[in-house]
Amino acid sequence: MATAPLGDGLVAEVGLAVLAPGLARVVGRWARAGVDPVDLADLEADLVTEALAVLRERPAPGSVAAGWVVDRAWDRARKRRRRDRTREATHCPLDDTVIAAQVVAAPADSKVVVAAGVVVDAFRAGRLGLGSAQVLWLTGVAGCSCPEAAARLGVAASAVRQRRSRALRSLAAA
Repeated sequence: MATAPLGDGLVAEVGLAVLAPGLARVVGRWARAGVDPVDLADLEADLVTEALAVLRERPAPGSVAAGWVVDRAWDRARKRRRRDRTREATHCPLDDTVIAAQVVAAPADSKVVVAAGVVVDAFRAGRLGLGSAQVLWLTGVAGCSCPEAAARLGVAASAVRQRRSRALRSLAAA
């Protein structure tokens, strides 16, 4: 396998056949951990893709063992999934369509548009958590009072005031 190009279908099939027991153990572990069957199929495809990528890198002779390749592929698949989930979490919606319409309808230099930009930028940069960003969005952009924001978020009004105060302090410090 070290001398044949991995682009050759037969070589890739042989490589995967050798790795199949280890890959099956990883997929079985995910299934036992309760991963959704739809996600499991995606993870399995990612794992096979990463295993082929590790084989294509042509590591130094003697360092390639089936377990080593499976471990590297597993690590890469986990990191990719973690990165994708983090990316999804940072792009979750902070607004509903009514609030978005208010921001779009506002003049470009209005305080609403500026506040919306600050909240979204801070959230995407990781300076604000989701709860803090939601509170700032509702109270600063949508114009909700603390009790109204508390009712929408399902928390106490005092918690909204506290989150808002901490979020504003963290934005001022940054």
